[in-house]
Amino acid sequence: HCPTTALDTDRDGGRRFDQKRQRVVLIEASLEEGDRHRVAGEADASMGCYRKALTSKDDYLEATLVLSTCLLETDRGREAADLFLALEEVHPDSSRIKNYLGRCLYQAGDVEGAKGRLEAAIEMDPGFSEPYNNLGVLLWEHGELDSALEKLKRAAELAPGDPNVIYNIAM
Repeated sequence: HCPTTALDTDRDGGRRFDQKRQRVVLIEASLEEGDRHRVAGEADASMGCYRKALTSKDDYLEATLVLSTCLLETDRGREAADLFLALEEVHPDSSRIKNYLGRCLYQAGDVEGAKGRLEAAIEMDPGFSEPYNNLGVLLWEHGELDSALEKLKRAAELAPGDPNVIYNIAM
């Protein structure tokens, strides 16, 4: 006789577990399908799949990241920023979300909003290299070369092998 598990005795809980598991499988399938479309150069189809994953779990960071990347690649920074603005409301203390929101706001033309979010990300997590790199690029593109180099050097200290940081310093 096998030992009884909580899953065996809790039929309702088991069903909830199965529904949750099915939702995760559907989300993962949508993300994988989106990736296949993206590799094939089918931006609209890939974004549709990523949006489908987000409808299943609206604060799913991975789906938001890939969808926002597609939006940025198609010069739709405002739409990408809107995704992260919604996440920022739910997770106001996330340096990652502030960093990504800063990138999106910058592409959308909101330089001050971008700068504020990137500075907030740095303040929240001084060991996170990406916002230093992103802020360095923003400053460089706006003629603040000394400040830009300072931020890029800090990014390089934190992530010495990051090719994006190395490229940006070289520029």
